[in-house]
Amino acid sequence: MKGRSLYSTSDNKRRMKCPRSSSPQIELIRASARLRPCPSGTKAAQELGKKLGVEITQAYITTGDNDLLLIIDASDGGNVTKFALALSSLGNVRTRTARAWPETEYVKVISELP
Repeated sequence: MKGRSLYSTSDNKRRMKCPRSSSPQIELIRASARLRPCPSGTKAAQELGKKLGVEITQAYITTGDNDLLLIIDASDGGNVTKFALALSSLGNVRTRTARAWPETEYVKVISELP
């Protein structure tokens, strides 16, 4: 696998047009008791993300400790941090961010372990 691209030629062309991080980020959001996740809130988050160089590719309502899960993509991890801080600064949500590696990438990472 050494020296080979993890992406097909068509993926590489798409990446050249719109550079993104190689791995999506997962944003877990916990809303305050007074706030309910709703489509208008997701749309507002998408608009905020665009301003900060972050694209929300998927949004899910969840059960358990978090209320909403966003799959986001950005060309720079700093943009993801700005997005999370901007959401948190609204005062009615708490966020947690995690980087996600697709199987092809984590297999490569594991194969390179000493």
